[in-house]
Amino acid sequence: MTRIESDKVSIRKPSSDVFSYLQKMENIGNILPEQVENFTSDNDTCRFEIKGMGPMGLKLGTVNPDSITYLKNEKAPFDFSLIASIKETGADSTDVQLVFEADLNPIFKMMAEKPLQNFVNHLVKKFETIMNG
Repeated sequence: MTRIESDKVSIRKPSSDVFSYLQKMENIGNILPEQVENFTSDNDTCRFEIKGMGPMGLKLGTVNPDSITYLKNEKAPFDFSLIASIKETGADSTDVQLVFEADLNPIFKMMAEKPLQNFVNHLVKKFETIMNG
């Protein structure tokens, strides 16, 4: 299992606000990079295309007091999950980190690890910008 962790960011809001934002699948489109096209969502899924990679999708999985898990929802070359780790650090302060877990063969891992690291860091940094506005 390949595990890629984003940088940790601090959001100047209570964890309830962070959870509320991240549980709405339409908000996922706000943090995706510019290479994403044709984003659509409903209550518990979203679909999009990444230039050069084809269609991807996420579905809302497990929601715990300290995390939200999104699961693969479209055909992809590998199984994966994206976990938003959420830790309240004060009344109006919450740390957020994204963790990407995937079953990657060793060759694909070598090719994809750096782009996936950049991807999760982009997501968490854009989320920080939106939430801290």
